[in-house]
Amino acid sequence: MAATVSNAGVQAPIRVEPKPAQAVSAARVAVHVVTWNRKEMCDRCLSAIAEQSHGADRLDVVVIDNGSTDGTVEWLTEKWNPERAVENPTERAHEPAFSAPREREGAVNAGGFRSLTIVANAHNHGGCGGFNTGFAFTESFHDRGEGDRPDFVWLVDDDAIPHERCLEHLVRAGESHDSVGLVGSRMVDMTDHAHTLETTVYFTPSNGLLGPAPEPGHPMYEPHRHWISPLGGKAHGYGEFTGVRDVDVQAACSLLGRWDRVKEIGFWDSRYFIYNDDADWCLRFRKAGYRVLINLDAVVYHEPWHAKVTPARAYYGQRNVVWMCQKIMAPGPLRRVTARRMGWLMLGASRALVRRRVFHGELICKTAADIMDNRGGKLAFTEPAKEDLVAAMSRSGALHTGGRVVFLVKEPYMLTHAINTRDAVRSALTERGQSSREPRWVFVVRNSAMPTEDFASGDDRSELIEYGSRIRSRWVRKQLPFLLKSPDLAVVFDQNNDFPLLSGGWTAHIDTRASTVAQAERTGLKERARLAGRIAATGVRSAWFAATVKPQTHRGRFGV
Repeated sequence: MAATVSNAGVQAPIRVEPKPAQAVSAARVAVHVVTWNRKEMCDRCLSAIAEQSHGADRLDVVVIDNGSTDGTVEWLTEKWNPERAVENPTERAHEPAFSAPREREGAVNAGGFRSLTIVANAHNHGGCGGFNTGFAFTESFHDRGEGDRPDFVWLVDDDAIPHERCLEHLVRAGESHDSVGLVGSRMVDMTDHAHTLETTVYFTPSNGLLGPAPEPGHPMYEPHRHWISPLGGKAHGYGEFTGVRDVDVQAACSLLGRWDRVKEIGFWDSRYFIYNDDADWCLRFRKAGYRVLINLDAVVYHEPWHAKVTPARAYYGQRNVVWMCQKIMAPGPLRRVTARRMGWLMLGASRALVRRRVFHGELICKTAADIMDNRGGKLAFTEPAKEDLVAAMSRSGALHTGGRVVFLVKEPYMLTHAINTRDAVRSALTERGQSSREPRWVFVVRNSAMPTEDFASGDDRSELIEYGSRIRSRWVRKQLPFLLKSPDLAVVFDQNNDFPLLSGGWTAHIDTRASTVAQAERTGLKERARLAGRIAATGVRSAWFAATVKPQTHRGRFGV
């Protein structure tokens, strides 16, 4: 096996026998919930925690607010009446500077918890820094003596809703054997409780990725194959998932850790900010010889993770996974995986270059540079400003009778948004008495996304151009109309297109989840030439980095 992760997975499967309802564990649990400008979600999460069958009176709940600006601290204080409030003004999450707890005289929290504390960070430290704040607080204020020390720490996303027996199942698995370090939950779609989003997660040493099944050679390969066979070969979807499984990684939307093991292994890597911080933690537990489990009966309701992905969020995942691999892989496999991942980054930047996503290409280059420079923390990058859709089009100079706006449509759903965008701009111009400024609309649609009816028929301001997957179709034949008359503006949806429109100096990026706003950027020859130069320089540097990269060791509590 290429990685140096412990072979703990070859131990006999843990059996967790059902217990009578009255035999719920008496274990003390420190619960950490990190929030930022999501007070309603956090309130919903706290309500679910208060209803846990494990017993609220055995829970020391710590809400870590990451510098919210929407009045979260005041709102939660009013509604949940915490016993204490703590301020943490530090700018560096791994250097907490807690104020003395301000005990709220006569306060009895509304959840029936053993205690409820709100820790107010002055800065947004991300999910990683937020949970690290919680670890440090629990170590400082709930670990002062045998009477206060927790048995477990339970990490819960503020947008998650644990089933009422979730914690009971987690603790039962956690207490089942001394070798257990972490226990995760089965993630179920919040809008469809019959649909399981995620169960088992394993590290793939050949490419450094995480997936639902182990690759051949992994100690859990055969046990997993036998388990998944009667379930239709899938570890997620619709089906009956029950029992306890050994895994490599579990998500921190609901993750239980044995507190003594947590202090031994260390807290989260302070560089990460968000993404892969929980995976890094789990793999460090595995490398140290402790088992990471999923209790499939410990259900947590959550939205699909891919619903949150943006170019900025992808930056964290792509950056952090290389550092994660450095923690667990031997030198030879590490260099091969790093070369592969850096190569993917350079390929992604090159695709962004030819597909009119200049700022995205710049961001990918920055990702590679930050990996090599060991630059952690929050992303420092300025994207094009989000502005009103009509304002963005007007700024590009496309809104006039002779103007041309080109929609680049790769997927069927994008065509719907393109048509809606055209109609919205038309309506806005009509309302302003500026109908004469309507441009021509050109829909460049991949043949796999073509509509069953010609929506442009009878519309003298719209036209439809179909392209295929062949290089000649995209790079030659379909380019001619635009080379003869350059468009004023190209529109790309969700940073996802595959038509290399060569001409035109402006591009508007629209996130289909917020289609009334756009990000407009210059994408002329000068901007693309500048990006091409940066890709070339970063590529050379990346090749050298991959050839010389070395394993790392997690140092201290926070990896620093």
